[in-house]
Amino acid sequence: MDITEHLISPSYHRKPDFISGERISDFSWKCKCCNSTEDITFEMAADAYWKSSIKLSEEEHSVLNKIFGIGYVGKSHDGGSPHFMDTKCKKCEQSYMIYLGIKEPNNSCLHITIQAISLWN
Repeated sequence: MDITEHLISPSYHRKPDFISGERISDFSWKCKCCNSTEDITFEMAADAYWKSSIKLSEEEHSVLNKIFGIGYVGKSHDGGSPHFMDTKCKKCEQSYMIYLGIKEPNNSCLHITIQAISLWN
């Protein structure tokens, strides 16, 4: 697993991109390789929390924690729990690893912060 470049790097000061029950538009970014617009929807991000959309070995999880600066306590930069999802550019198939910080302040109410978007193979 190689992370080659961060398009967005983790931050302790980033506000949530999605909050359950609030009408928020999709999170968009430009593909580094082909400049196509890519999107993350609330549903995609919530699936990373509810369904663990990417299966990682303990070693892979440890590597990602180190790459993204997730400490020994295991909290994301926003104080929530770190979750990962992968996606590919719809046009050129470039792979991206998405690091999400997810808080659940109330039962099933999610505050989701996109902490990092990184190119990976």
